[in-house]
Amino acid sequence: MEEINKNIFTEYCKLGNNHNLEFTFFCKTHNELCCEKCISKKEEKDFGQHKNCDICSLEIIKEQKETNFKENLKNLKNISSNFEEIIKELNKDIDKANEEKENIKLNIQKLFTKIRNTLNKREDELFLSIDNIYEYINTKEILSRESEKLLNKSKLLLKTGDKYNEWNNTKKLSSIINVFISLENTIKGINSIKEEISKSNTQNNLEIYFEQNINIDKFIDSFNNIGLLKKTENANKDEDKDKDNISQNHKPKISFEQVDGKLIQISCGKYGVWGVNSYNHIYYRNMVSINNKGGINWLKVDGLLKNISSGESGVWGVNSKDEIFYRKGITNSNPTGNGWGKIDGSLKQISSGKYGVYGVNYNDEIWLRDGISNSNPGGVKWISIDGRLKYISAGNFGVWGVNSNNEVWLRKGVDIFNHAGNGWIKIEGKFKKVCCGEFSVLAINDYNEVFYRKGVTLSCFEGESWEKLGISFKHISEGFDGIWGIDENDNIYYII
Repeated sequence: MEEINKNIFTEYCKLGNNHNLEFTFFCKTHNELCCEKCISKKEEKDFGQHKNCDICSLEIIKEQKETNFKENLKNLKNISSNFEEIIKELNKDIDKANEEKENIKLNIQKLFTKIRNTLNKREDELFLSIDNIYEYINTKEILSRESEKLLNKSKLLLKTGDKYNEWNNTKKLSSIINVFISLENTIKGINSIKEEISKSNTQNNLEIYFEQNINIDKFIDSFNNIGLLKKTENANKDEDKDKDNISQNHKPKISFEQVDGKLIQISCGKYGVWGVNSYNHIYYRNMVSINNKGGINWLKVDGLLKNISSGESGVWGVNSKDEIFYRKGITNSNPTGNGWGKIDGSLKQISSGKYGVYGVNYNDEIWLRDGISNSNPGGVKWISIDGRLKYISAGNFGVWGVNSNNEVWLRKGVDIFNHAGNGWIKIEGKFKKVCCGEFSVLAINDYNEVFYRKGVTLSCFEGESWEKLGISFKHISEGFDGIWGIDENDNIYYII
């Protein structure tokens, strides 16, 4: 209070170096007191801060201010009382927010403690299994110790046998016979142990090794995606608690803008926007960003492909001979990479997704390229998946596809531990293409009408129903760089 009074009842100007001058004027322009230097027209440092303002004397301003003084005091009293309540509510909000913050941290801590405990438990289980598998070592260790004893005994008996003529004439008959018995037992013991050793070697002639039955790089990378922090309106807070807290389902906007060029197929994903034209030429959209969704221009990339996919497992494509390729050397500084790596196999269409690369061949057979990692971008092997599809799409919500009858299918059980899944779920509707992206699942019918799947979440890939978007494209792609589409005339559009 003393400091506040000091600031209120000060009599000296604090502007510039005017601390020794008393306030003698009032500036109506800035509603503050000033000194003679403040209104001076003199062109020197710390002179004339209010030289162009509306200035009056202290006596005049006192009369004007004093008229409203009592009313202002009354207003201040009312405002202060109300302001005090506001501060109390503010402090309550702060306390509540801090409590919520700590509760969220506690929930995160519980989650990761559960993960750590599960990992530690699995580690202990594997260690125990290894001990059980190698339990035969204990038997061999016993055989080894017994063998050492018999070997030492046999050496002693051999030395004794070498001097048979000496002790045969000097030792008692019982001692001599005891040597004979010891020799017989030693031979019997050695033969018995040799038989046991041979048996143990036969029983444990299998090679034991530890194999990672999941893609460990993707498994570890998935930790970076654990947990989502969501903001909700207070009015819907209780309602949202009952909803899927990891939902990423969004109804796409339907406002598009055309960009230059012609393409027959396009793909936007983790590694940018790629496309191919009717001549199988490959293009990359340059400088696509949040602030420039349409990019600047198309960069032509070496090679020829009829189908291309930019997804979390890299940029992959197939050519007119159904040969399979992946793009090598893609970095932030070199987004178009530095060449194509050829992969064994034959596919007519391909899709790079969160859980691997999926494709279909000319017989509509379905294949998964598994084992893709940063150290091995081309993957390890092809895995055959049951069923028949003419078109397949892999994204954040699993693996979707359509068959020759335009029936829609969703692969069951696909996750970071099981990239191949374990069966198919039939989804209602008839479509010629389906697009599983980062934030939604889209589909196109025979009339090029575009639909989106309502109710799709990370815990419910199949969603609820199809809803028409009111737009028309023959090909569409949804990913990290928004939604891109191609019309029946090969014109290219992006969502604005």
